[in-house]
Amino acid sequence: MIKKVSFNQQSLKNWVDKETLFANEDGFSFKGIVIDFKQINQIKLSICSEVYPIDLLKIYLNYYIDFDIETVRDTFSFQILNNQAIKPLFDYLQKHQLKIDDPLNLVEVYQKNDLVMVEKYLNHHFRKWAQKYHLDNPRTSVTGINRFIK
Repeated sequence: MIKKVSFNQQSLKNWVDKETLFANEDGFSFKGIVIDFKQINQIKLSICSEVYPIDLLKIYLNYYIDFDIETVRDTFSFQILNNQAIKPLFDYLQKHQLKIDDPLNLVEVYQKNDLVMVEKYLNHHFRKWAQKYHLDNPRTSVTGINRFIK
């Protein structure tokens, strides 16, 4: 599910057509479902790319964090839209000492760099990661553009 992240029930004005994953003091919630920290086995992190055409000759590749919350009974999968919330989300996970499965070291990448440097780092590494970890590259398809990305 494509979501935006909000902390402590804060209302977000961007992406009003998308549901919000709320990160609260005692766990996560979305669409009336509450996931208490005690229920969470681990958080799995990954990444995907999406293509956005700027005009007929230019495209923009954007990266989004895939965020899976694995509980004792279910796995809840999210694609986080608001990239500026990723570093605070990772801080939140560490603050609450949740187990994180992060084979791409995304937490470290986002902790050490500003968003411009993160994007440069991802541009440099994503293609290799996509092949090795079978990541969606790109996740969405725009006719005729995919052959230029892969």
